[in-house]
Amino acid sequence: MRKDERSHSTLHDREVRRARALAEETVKVNEQLILAGVRMHELAEEAEVARRRLALLADVGRLLGASFDLPSMLQAVAELLVRELCEVCSIEVACASSVTSVVAPGSPGLETARAVEHARRLALERGAVVACPPCSPGAAADGRDGRMAELCRTAGLSTALSVPFETQTHARGALTLLARSRRCDPAAVTLARDVTERIALTADRAELHQKALDAVRARDDLLAAVSHDLRNPLNAIVLSSAVLSRGAAAPAAGGKGSAVERIQRSAGHMERLLQDLVDSAKIGAGRFLVDRQPHDLLPLVAEVLEMLAPLSESKSLRVEAELGDALAGLVVWLDREGIARVLANLIGNAIKFTPEGGSVTVRAELCADRVRIAVCDTGPGIPPEDVERLFDRFWQARRTARLGSGLGLFIAREIVDAHGGRLWVESRLGAGSRFFVELPVACPAP
Repeated sequence: MRKDERSHSTLHDREVRRARALAEETVKVNEQLILAGVRMHELAEEAEVARRRLALLADVGRLLGASFDLPSMLQAVAELLVRELCEVCSIEVACASSVTSVVAPGSPGLETARAVEHARRLALERGAVVACPPCSPGAAADGRDGRMAELCRTAGLSTALSVPFETQTHARGALTLLARSRRCDPAAVTLARDVTERIALTADRAELHQKALDAVRARDDLLAAVSHDLRNPLNAIVLSSAVLSRGAAAPAAGGKGSAVERIQRSAGHMERLLQDLVDSAKIGAGRFLVDRQPHDLLPLVAEVLEMLAPLSESKSLRVEAELGDALAGLVVWLDREGIARVLANLIGNAIKFTPEGGSVTVRAELCADRVRIAVCDTGPGIPPEDVERLFDRFWQARRTARLGSGLGLFIAREIVDAHGGRLWVESRLGAGSRFFVELPVACPAP
């Protein structure tokens, strides 16, 4: 063979080997791509499962945060789980005073109810998850597990899962799920545990809320009883001091007459405090009412200012009324005694907290179909953190804790709210405060 033929043959063999190597490499790459595609598909499925799980937990959280009515919230969660996970869902929460139990769908068959009850009782007795069939091959089982499987088969179901839980307030409960085709795998157990954690937190929240309501109700009942019991002896004191006052003619300073006046002032203060307590109890019980009738507004404001004049004069305060001619003769539908009480509280507070030599201004103006009254002072102002709680019942700032009962502004806002109006405050430290009362002018709807 000539030299050029041998060279051509060698080159041909080399190209053949290279082509075979490339083909083998291509096969390997294709196999890796197929494996990668399969893995990507698995990851996509896992991501979708995780997305659905998180979406389900978000929906559970939304339903459990909708109110404080535990039975209705648990019923909504049970119905959601039936739509998404299983054929039957049972949730039971037992605390010291009551048991809340819901089942979805609402009327399961007798065999299904037996399967639910058996799984729940088994989980609560063991204090551990009950799964039928077991999640792991080596899980311990006894005759009751066999009974569980038999009950499921009789009810036409293939799997049962019951997860017990205990709340921070020592309530106990269990979430039980029964299905026809789904498996009790570890992922299902984890999801059920996550749901029970949310149910436990909600049960605690509902129980604490009920305890708070019971405490408030007991406090209001006590206030009403004490106020009622104190009113009779207080009336006796008022009547007796009135008799003494008529018999004390032109007393000397510090004599019998001045003592009687102090008794009358103290009795008046006690009577106002008792009225605040009674009204606070009525508000708490939802029995606080106002009687709106047509009244001329400006004479009412002038009357309150005249009543508080001695208090402002004792502190050398300048009290100004800017009521405007446009409001002359304006008739407003209001509860005269209630609004007088609101204005007396706001103006009285302005006088009380304004230093000597300062000023208090009362303005009134018509804003469309509402009348707005502003009480402005040159006092020290209110800290921003106190403004948020200023109208809370029994709340007082530390620096003013001994200057009242903490009910005046709370009751004032309730009176204004009952009129369909608004009461709010604007204040800056060192720049005084402005309290606004806004009331509808028109006759209220029947």
